[in-house]
Amino acid sequence: MKSMRTLFADVDYYRTREVVEDELQKYIVYKTTSFMRREANVTTSSEPRFHGPTNLTTDSTGNIAAYNVDEPKRREKHVERIDEAVAKLHPTEREIIRERYMKDPYILDYVVYGTILGISERKFTKLRDNAIYNLAFILGVVVWKEESVSDGRRSEQEK
Repeated sequence: MKSMRTLFADVDYYRTREVVEDELQKYIVYKTTSFMRREANVTTSSEPRFHGPTNLTTDSTGNIAAYNVDEPKRREKHVERIDEAVAKLHPTEREIIRERYMKDPYILDYVVYGTILGISERKFTKLRDNAIYNLAFILGVVVWKEESVSDGRRSEQEK
């Protein structure tokens, strides 16, 4: 069984952080914007269409209706998933994630650690990094480093 230090050594932190931040960005977009329903275009075009028979039938109205039903549910499910994951974090980590990523998309790190939390930059960075790791594992979006070593030998690129 791998120790936590070894486990974290196999994680590509920067790519994992990007994925978690993307998930949190989607969260704030879904929370702050309203869903725009699609409408079917029933106006016929006056331009002639020159093509052979495709033998395909499409149901664009049905596809639009399905999208209008499914998309709000998908957004709601994503928001609930993020809320549940953040609720599982340590209270300090939870506060950092909520203040930095879930309230105002334009807030800067120094405002969060200096004004809101009243902690040092170094402590903020350490807590934020731990929160990102924990969220990645909770959400199941951890990005692992690519294995470039095979059979115990380094590849030519690494030499």
